[in-house]
Amino acid sequence: MSLCFNPTCRHENPKDIVSCERCGQSLKLGARYRGLREIGSGGFGITYLGIDESETNHPPCAIKQFSPHRTNDAQVSSGLFRREAQSLQVLNHPQIPKFLAYFYIDEQQYLIQEFIPGETLEQELAARGVFGESQIRDILNQILPILQYLHAKNLIHRDVKPANIISRTSDKRLFLVDFGATKLHTGTNLAKTGTSIGTAEFVAPEQLRGKAVFASDLYSLGVTCIYLLTNTSPFNLVDGDNNWVWRDWLGENTVSSQLAEVLDGLIAPGLSNRYTSASAALKDLNQPRKAKNVYGNYLWFGSAIAALIALFYGFKTTQESSKIEPPTSPTQPIIRPSNLEVIKLLSIYVNVQNTSYLDKGKFLEKLSGLIALPSHYFEVQVINNHGVQIAAIPRQSDSYGYVAVLWGGKMSDADTKRQQNWQPKDPTDYGTFSIPNFRKTPSNYVTRVSYCESIQTTTEPPLLSTVGDSLPLSSDELPCPQGYAFSLGIIDAIGKLAATTVPAVITPIQK
Repeated sequence: MSLCFNPTCRHENPKDIVSCERCGQSLKLGARYRGLREIGSGGFGITYLGIDESETNHPPCAIKQFSPHRTNDAQVSSGLFRREAQSLQVLNHPQIPKFLAYFYIDEQQYLIQEFIPGETLEQELAARGVFGESQIRDILNQILPILQYLHAKNLIHRDVKPANIISRTSDKRLFLVDFGATKLHTGTNLAKTGTSIGTAEFVAPEQLRGKAVFASDLYSLGVTCIYLLTNTSPFNLVDGDNNWVWRDWLGENTVSSQLAEVLDGLIAPGLSNRYTSASAALKDLNQPRKAKNVYGNYLWFGSAIAALIALFYGFKTTQESSKIEPPTSPTQPIIRPSNLEVIKLLSIYVNVQNTSYLDKGKFLEKLSGLIALPSHYFEVQVINNHGVQIAAIPRQSDSYGYVAVLWGGKMSDADTKRQQNWQPKDPTDYGTFSIPNFRKTPSNYVTRVSYCESIQTTTEPPLLSTVGDSLPLSSDELPCPQGYAFSLGIIDAIGKLAATTVPAVITPIQK
């Protein structure tokens, strides 16, 4: 089938003809994009599933056609449609549909985008019911970085809601769509009252007054989450004094106090009480929570071998006394059994990077002989001048990823004093490992390492970690990348390997 784009015709034609057999209008936009069937409609117009016939494999695309007769103010709506095309042209993010083309033909506007096969979160809610905590955490961990990207470009989305978040069928990756309401945030327009836009149930109070800011998007995302947790209109989740009472609508659904605090920080009506950045919300979302101290308060300084042995035997003793289950929260240290084959290579690459830094004061951007396994492949990324991230990325969607984050630098007298005085702030703060230098010639440099494991199964490469300029002592100062947590399972695996294997030698690329 080939649909006619003429608003007064809409004839369904045979799939291979060039012009509509009823009205004679061309069936292809820009001589390449053909509409197959309608897949959605809204206030601005109709969206079609289309194909790009200029490509040999005819890849699918989404064709949005603006329909002025569907709006109360055609001039304003037409401008918003053009704004969406302009916004998409400057965006390049893996979770925002790619802009392909824009056409103005016979007073009709068309926007061509990458087609994302999947369901919106609104559709998933209708089909499968309320979302659980793990799903909400996944939404926040995926959408907050997108908002962080937009805000870094001074763009406010202004219409974050379940209907504008698509979960791709193939891998459940979330995409933020519909950029027709996007607004450029500048220093001069903060005090100006503009047009109120967005979906009322999910819009922040200041946005309703026409004064949207970056935190307005965070508010809308938070309201999206409590709506998905309760399947109740956000209008019903406030009491007569306009206080949020969303917890009263959870029913049998449960939410940890940590996630609840993050959600409260997102949906605070007053800007002074709300998160001001996506990165701040992400940090609190993935911050370790206080837990029962079953491992003891280890200080990871001095000999790394002694620390590994101490942790290994302490961990084994705890395992023998009570069965340990995988964590139910991404904020807890991960203790699930780890893939020994992968951890063996990861620890080898850590040793190579450690040796390089202690010798030359810099990490290697590349390693020769980087071995790929049937289950994982490896990626090395240098972080600023003080760190390197080595990631073991799964090939299968039912596997976990592993990451080692290394820091390198010179140790000052102030660092020595900090190290001597450091105490864990709570039982979940395990600190960072110190990699010792067992060599004839002492090094002027020191290194630290944190071992991390993905919270959920994944095939996506991790985002780049953050590494500060000064010596990291706690896990806060050498954190795992987003979506990963400190892993006792990796430490357990390293302990087993140290007792049974001799490290292989990987030759670094000389630079």
